[in-house]
Amino acid sequence: MFEFSKNGGMIGATLDYTDTDTYFISTGGIPLGEVEFTTAGATTWTVPTDVSLIYVLCVGGGGGGGGCNGVNNTGPGGGGGGALRYVNAIPVTSGETLDVVVGAGGTGGSVTPTAGTAGGTSSLARGGTILCSAAGGQGGDAGVANAQGGAGGSTGTGTGGNGGAGGVGGANAAGGAGGGAGGYSGNGGVGSAGNSSGTSTAGTGGAGGGGGSVTAGSAGGGGVGLQGEGASGLSVAGSPAGGQGGSGGTSAISSPNTSGGLYGGGGGTIEDDTTGAGSNGGVGAVRIIWGGDRAYPATNTADGQGTGTGLTPGNKKNSGVWDIVAHDDATYISAVAALPGQVAFTTPTTGSWTVPSNVTSISVVCIGGGGGASGCDGSGTASGGGGGGGGLGYATVAVTSGESLSYTVGAGGTGGAGTANGGNGGDTTLSRGATVLVSGLGGTGGQSLGDNSTTFAGGSFTGDGGGNGGSGGASNNNQGGGGGGGAGGYSGIGGNGGTTNTGVGADGAGGAGGGGGGQSTGGTQNNGGGGVGILGEGASGTGGGVNNPGTGGSGGTTGSTNGGVYGAGGGGAEDDTNASGGNGGDGAIRIIWGDVRSYPSTNTADV
Repeated sequence: MFEFSKNGGMIGATLDYTDTDTYFISTGGIPLGEVEFTTAGATTWTVPTDVSLIYVLCVGGGGGGGGCNGVNNTGPGGGGGGALRYVNAIPVTSGETLDVVVGAGGTGGSVTPTAGTAGGTSSLARGGTILCSAAGGQGGDAGVANAQGGAGGSTGTGTGGNGGAGGVGGANAAGGAGGGAGGYSGNGGVGSAGNSSGTSTAGTGGAGGGGGSVTAGSAGGGGVGLQGEGASGLSVAGSPAGGQGGSGGTSAISSPNTSGGLYGGGGGTIEDDTTGAGSNGGVGAVRIIWGGDRAYPATNTADGQGTGTGLTPGNKKNSGVWDIVAHDDATYISAVAALPGQVAFTTPTTGSWTVPSNVTSISVVCIGGGGGASGCDGSGTASGGGGGGGGLGYATVAVTSGESLSYTVGAGGTGGAGTANGGNGGDTTLSRGATVLVSGLGGTGGQSLGDNSTTFAGGSFTGDGGGNGGSGGASNNNQGGGGGGGAGGYSGIGGNGGTTNTGVGADGAGGAGGGGGGQSTGGTQNNGGGGVGILGEGASGTGGGVNNPGTGGSGGTTGSTNGGVYGAGGGGAEDDTNASGGNGGDGAIRIIWGDVRSYPSTNTADV
């Protein structure tokens, strides 16, 4: 996938290859997005389409504060904060399923009393392989002698900070406060020890600060946010003040025995003379982002940020045409890399063609071979009839990258020697297996009938549009040969060939070739039809006067004795001349692809 920025600002319109504005093209661009998991437990996540790299953040759950029975004369320990870890640029495959675990906040200890439980580890894994993880904080000790605060989470896979330790319980005093969650480049603040006016330490590197303490109990530690590194939580004292959140995480409530902030703050406790359970730690989290120019700890990590990896300026006209689709958030543009291209086959043959990478649609033109004219043996009887022009068909076809299509390019019919009939032009086709997708059929060969009325039909076509070839001019006794028919056009028929001495060839229509004029008695055999070009519809060819060929349409060539390329009918010979009929022009096939390119004339020229 690719991302585009037009003149420094993102756009949402289809890009036309004729637009000469400067575009910034990211060769590492991918769709922009993010997803957060903030509910404790295990789940799975499927990598979106066209995403090949992800950037992952994990925060472990905070430990729970210890419980107190109100008779041991020692405050319990506060819960430790969860760790934070991130890993950038993890290779993934679109559609694969990854395992997500969000660590629960530890449960506060009971009145038995018991210690608080540890917070859970948060992780992202591929099967049994951990890609990123962050450990939870430990639970604080129960309210017994020398009650210690839980240690902050300190292990994991990736880069980041450890959780702050919970505060120790005070003798004949309050329990310890919760530790702050770990930061992006520093550790969580330590919770205040249990006393009448305990002061915590601040977080560093975007971490949460530790909670504060007063005689009545201690608050939870501050959590940490998921949108990338920001300001650290400050130290607090008294109240008891809740630990401040870091990097946009939530602060713990400023009250005795409150839960840890989101995400990953350690739980608070009550004072030694009160019977009660400790508070829970804050739940952990997992966040995944993707898109160009994004990386933790703070490079375009907020929702919707990102402008593309390795942006380089490029001129759209030189860089080609791209199929553009707007991303879901309507901020960025994604595009499948489908540089425009074309291929032409102009030599009579049969072969196969493989659809290029990232190409899903092609536009095709097929032109049949022109019919050959009949000849004369000089006996002074019937003149030669002109060959019919080949038909032209075009169509837009849905394809799959890598599939093989078969093609046939029809040959022009051979002019007859002596009094022999001219050969029919060959059919030009593009096929998928036995199914013909597009065709231009060959023109009929001329005959020396001498009736001054029978013409020789041009070829027809199959496709979304096109035109039949013009008819070859009739033969007559004791006169000149009939003119060749013009090749079919993109939206009209080829000009009909003129009949013998005074016949004038008809003009082509819809970009077709003109018909060749009739040959006069003793005149030059220069009466082939005009061919048609393969670069898209252009001006139509004109019919030839007596002894003159039809001109080419849409860039095709003018006839001579033979039909012009591509696809015109050959000119017939005069009755008193021992001469072969003119050959028909060979057919052709051309395939184009790229954004906003289609026959008959939308950006059909070579790029």
